Amino acid sequence: MIRVLGSADLDGFTELRRAAVTDHPGEFGTGGEDWSSASREKIAHLLATATLILGAFEGQQLVGMAGLLREPKQHTRHKAAVWGLYVDPASRRRGHARALVTGLVEHARTIDVEILRAVTSTENAATIGLLGSLGFEEFGVEPRARKVDGHYLDQVMFRREL
Repeated sequence: MIRVLGSADLDGFTELRRAAVTDHPGEFGTGGEDWSSASREKIAHLLATATLILGAFEGQQLVGMAGLLREPKQHTRHKAAVWGLYVDPASRRRGHARALVTGLVEHARTIDVEILRAVTSTENAATIGLLGSLGFEEFGVEPRARKVDGHYLDQVMFRREL
C-alpha cells in the first residue's frame, strides 16, 4: 500500500531514513551523522513542509519512501524534484519503488508541475533503470558530486516532462 506520510508516521520515517542514509550514504545529501543529530522537531518539520512524502507499507510496517519537493519561486514553480527514494532491502523487487515514483508523478500532475527532476549516483543501476523505465531522460552527469568517506561519486541527472 502507498500513502501520504504525516505526523503519525514520524517514528517510522525517522528510522527508515536513518537506515537509508547509513546503508547508502552516496545516494543522499544528508549523511548518517547529520541525520542522527537531527532533532525530532526538525524531522517533523520536514514531514510537514515537503510538498509530498509517500510511504510504501507492508501491513503496518513502513518499508519505502519517496518525496516530492516543488520549487518555491515564481519562475521555477513549474519544476519539482523527486528525492529520498529508498526501499528497505528486505522489501525490494516487489514494485514499491515503482509505485512510489508513479505516485509522485501522479501528484505532480495535479499541482501543475510540468517538469520532474531526479538524481542518483552513476553506480546505482537499479534506480537508473527504474527512472528510465518511467520516462525520465538523462540530461547530464556531475562528476565528483558527492564525497563519502574519501570516495567521490558522480551523479546522473534525470528529467521528465509531464
